[in-house]
Amino acid sequence: MNRPRSLTCYLCGRGFGTASLSIHQPQCYRKMLAQWEQNPTQTRGPKPVDPSTRPVPTSMKSKNIDRFNEEQYSGFTQQLAQCPHCERRFVPDALARHLKSCRPGNTAKRVTTQLEPPEESVQPVFGVACRKCNRRFAPDRIAVHENVCLRAKKRKVFNARNQRLKGTDMAPLTRKGKQVYQAEPPKPPSKWREQHQDFIRAVRSARRMDAFQAKGGNIS
Repeated sequence: MNRPRSLTCYLCGRGFGTASLSIHQPQCYRKMLAQWEQNPTQTRGPKPVDPSTRPVPTSMKSKNIDRFNEEQYSGFTQQLAQCPHCERRFVPDALARHLKSCRPGNTAKRVTTQLEPPEESVQPVFGVACRKCNRRFAPDRIAVHENVCLRAKKRKVFNARNQRLKGTDMAPLTRKGKQVYQAEPPKPPSKWREQHQDFIRAVRSARRMDAFQAKGGNIS
């Protein structure tokens, strides 16, 4: 069963159902406009465009949906504010958080994303790459992630063997995950089967001797 196609909002870049987008865009416009009016002039970017100028078609074919989404996403990228240091683009409220970690001389390398038109032979890449882990995030989330990721220390490789031995009698006998004791030499093969047969023969011989004596026999 194929998933229903979604339509892109030109204000926030998220996908919505064909019946939901016309309801979402006016609400999203009021929210974006309120944020735009509150943000400083240097970081708020262009003023959001009224959704009445971009009507949502009621029904579209698959090819028309792709064209509509490209136009919507192009409108979304045009409204993003640009960082003056690394030239990456963010939604206005995310740019303010990004500027706290992006400084002149300590900027991120410019990355190719869908915000820049890709070549025909290159598959479009969505999101913005983190400067440290190279994972990709939506433009309004990358600043929040980098704030945490750039401060995080590299984790040590988890050693399951040391964790199992911790607190046991084997713990003092290990060093850096390696055994420091010498294993016992292999034991010689056991002869228990031969010894068992000898024991059975001795028991049977003793029983015959007892029976012989019981009948008055003399074994001297």
